[in-house]
Amino acid sequence: MPYGIQQPAVSAQILRLEEDLETVLFQRRPFRLTKAEEKLFSFIAPFFTQLDEVAAQIRGTVSKRFRLGASGPVLRNYVPAILPTLRPRAPKLRRRITETHQPEQEPSLPQNGIDCA
Repeated sequence: MPYGIQQPAVSAQILRLEEDLETVLFQRRPFRLTKAEEKLFSFIAPFFTQLDEVAAQIRGTVSKRFRLGASGPVLRNYVPAILPTLRPRAPKLRRRITETHQPEQEPSLPQNGIDCA
């Protein structure tokens, strides 16, 4: 969670949003998005996927980024060996690494802003 926001604060905000919307956004156990959350996510996703570009425009810089989605074993066993070779070649490259499950990786590319899976 960015910006040092603690889990209890996030949970409280989710509960407040659910109260305001008068609906449950996701099932807690087992975790599953509801139709309402899917609709809300599709509405707000463009904001989050374009945030890096807007931040770069505000700063007056060009944002070069690489967003990788991979399974847990790949992230633990292979990515740590690759990152040190990437840094000298592209020191200003902004990297975001996200753990994803294999079946979700291909659809995640355009939907969640992943450049490589």
